[in-house]
Amino acid sequence: MKHFFALCAILCTCLASATSQIEANNGEFVISAGYGNITNPVKDRDDITFYGLPEFVYYGERFYIENTTVGYALLENEHWMVDAYAFLNEDGFFYQLDGTKALSIPGAIGNSYRQPTRRDPLPDVATLERNASYLAGFNVSNVTQWYTMQLGWGKDVSGVHHGDEVTFQLFNRYIYHRFTFAWNVGARYKSAKINDYYYTVHEDEWAIPMRSPSIGETITPWVKVAAHYYFDQHWSVGFTVQQNWLDAKLKRGYIVDETNYTSVFVGLSYKF
Repeated sequence: MKHFFALCAILCTCLASATSQIEANNGEFVISAGYGNITNPVKDRDDITFYGLPEFVYYGERFYIENTTVGYALLENEHWMVDAYAFLNEDGFFYQLDGTKALSIPGAIGNSYRQPTRRDPLPDVATLERNASYLAGFNVSNVTQWYTMQLGWGKDVSGVHHGDEVTFQLFNRYIYHRFTFAWNVGARYKSAKINDYYYTVHEDEWAIPMRSPSIGETITPWVKVAAHYYFDQHWSVGFTVQQNWLDAKLKRGYIVDETNYTSVFVGLSYKF
């Protein structure tokens, strides 16, 4: 369960778009076994390879849970939905994905930074610690025959970085007999406070007194596709691929090594 939250936050949203529709006051728990990989854009951090992936969704009349996201429908009609929701920010997970114990849930361990032990001004990025953060805000959805459009805003409510992010995305799902296919394109704006916290070397982490330049605001687009074949109401096989293009400004902070990363999962799923 070490990487449970990271996998849910980064990959399960891909899988959810390809699952069957769920009636109100019902939930689904899905376990997938197969091969998965997430490339890590942070320097000195290994990619993560995993062989299992959990997914849980529940939809009530207004309250819902989608893995690590919880929400409440404030307004809903045939074409429009307005939700209040809270979700995990995924940036902190890049400090856990290589298997190092460098990520803590806010409130459990607090902001403690390991001091560098060498005289190289740039510390060993593999030793840096960053907390996970939880954001809360509002999400507006427009549902049409051809696509669903969403615009969401979230503000840090966990006291980690006090930043905010805005997400815009389009997605849809198609069903043909036993096959399902889903696509998703979008972009995410992140404030300077988020970027500077996760992707710059903090003042007390340098071996000598230095200050990293501010990264500023960034926009990261992505493309995602998922396909599944259902043998029956419980068993299915499928894949999910997501390509993310990070803003080149993230390299200013001396932590990001690559300006893109890929999430992939291929496997067999069982729905309870």
